[in-house]
This record gives sequence, C-alpha cells and structure tokens, in this order.
Amino acid sequence: METKQLRVYDRSRTEKDWQCQRARYWAYEYDSTGVTSSTTSLDLFLGTTVHDSLAAIAAQYVTGQVDIDAIAAAAQQQMYTSVMTQSAGESDYEAIQFASEQAALVEGLVRGFYRHVWPQVLAQYPTVVAIEKEMEYEHDGLLFMSRPDLIMADVEGNLVYWEWKT
Repeated sequence: METKQLRVYDRSRTEKDWQCQRARYWAYEYDSTGVTSSTTSLDLFLGTTVHDSLAAIAAQYVTGQVDIDAIAAAAQQQMYTSVMTQSAGESDYEAIQFASEQAALVEGLVRGFYRHVWPQVLAQYPTVVAIEKEMEYEHDGLLFMSRPDLIMADVEGNLVYWEWKT
C-alpha cells in the first residue's frame, strides 16, 4: 500500500509564490523554516496590535462583557512602548511625540471599531463560532491550512468568515 503524502499550502505561501518563487523559497522553505527579519516593521506591529485587540473584543463578547477601556488601553500602551523601544537615537521630544501619535492612532482604531463596526457585525451575526482557530481542508491531495480571524453565524446558522486587515 502506497502512502499518500500531502502537500501543505496556505494563503501567505501562495501569494508569496505568485509574487516571486525565489522569495517564497527564502521566506518559507530555506533551512526548513525560511529566513525572517529579527525586527517587526511599524506597519506590521500596528496591524498586529489592532488585530489582537479585535480578537480580544470577540473573545470577551463570548464571555458576556467587553471591557473596551482595558482592551484599548492595552493596545495603546503596547504601541507606545514598542515605538519608544525602536526610537533609540532620536531626540526624546521627537520620539515621545511619534510614539504618542502612533499609540493614539491604535487606540482610536480599536475604540472606533468597537463603537461603530462591532454593533453592525453583531446585528447580522450574533454568534461567535471560532476565534483564531486553526483549520485544515484537504482538496485534490493538497492540504490547505488556515487560521480565520473570526467565524460568526447569523440566527439561521449561516456562517461568515472575517479576516481583519488594517
């Protein structure tokens, strides 16, 4: 009996391959793990901070009470601390101003989402089904790996897949 070997892929690898096969190799396959940067860009860190905050909103919604003040304050502090850490060598005034600006941006995005977008989402899809759950789908001998940001259901049980982008 021949053992079937699955080829594994995901959206990130596929999109990188479409851009450049060599870039995909260096990012994901070299030495079995790929080569990655030792630092995170400001844009990526900002997006990750907002993304984590949106996941916290959904997770707390499931428990019955969302503490938006705590979530927004944590995001604001995380962004401020990260920007200040990366600002070595700049004048204190400039570093503080820039860090404060970026932290306020993150806090505003999180609070704005919670106040204006989240109620609209809940009106249509009141049930949280999964938050950041790893899922796999086999198709034609390939295994697609995914971790949807959020899956919700409407009152009839129809599902919607949310992928947060900043």
